[in-house]
Amino acid sequence: VQYLYKKDDEPILTYNYSDNLRIEPLMYAPILPVALINGSEGIATGYSTFIPAYNPLDIANNMLKLINEEDTTEMTPWYRGFTGAIKKQTGVKNANDKKGLKYTTYGKWVQINESTVRITELPIGVWTDSYKRGLYDLWNIERKEKKDKKDKKEKKIRIRKDQEKLIEEIIDNSNNIIVDIKIIFEGDSLKKLIQERNVEKYLRLTSSI
Repeated sequence: VQYLYKKDDEPILTYNYSDNLRIEPLMYAPILPVALINGSEGIATGYSTFIPAYNPLDIANNMLKLINEEDTTEMTPWYRGFTGAIKKQTGVKNANDKKGLKYTTYGKWVQINESTVRITELPIGVWTDSYKRGLYDLWNIERKEKKDKKDKKEKKIRIRKDQEKLIEEIIDNSNNIIVDIKIIFEGDSLKKLIQERNVEKYLRLTSSI
């Protein structure tokens, strides 16, 4: 924080007062745009905005280029502590067209054996609890019938072709800090997913920003 908000700027800031005591400034003057560091998202009537977070070092380098009247370098979104991958989506005709510039974030998984994978990172914007609920939905998707809570009648569920039961067991060792989920697949299901490059898609390990 002391690098972002310079102590030398304190004498020129406008301060708030409470009970005749000076408290925090009315507005701080950071040396880098905080909206790019933290990211921002909001919705209003007829308008919405989304700004991903970026690496402060990348921002600083581009700020120096702007000061020196040099061309800036395109920045890739960056999230502190995120160990997955962030890739620009293909098919964008003009990288400067911010309206069409999108990135895909990928969770992290490793293959333990021929039927088991271990997930150690989730995509940006995906919370552990909601992700686990989705996994258990996949696990139980083979049930073609369930009881309707209102009328207690058997109700058939139409299962799409891409929702076949592939998961045999889920072992969750996650906590509030880390993601650690082992997924055991049935038969050669994992082998087929890897061959078709559909592991991330099936396990919902991608998100767009």
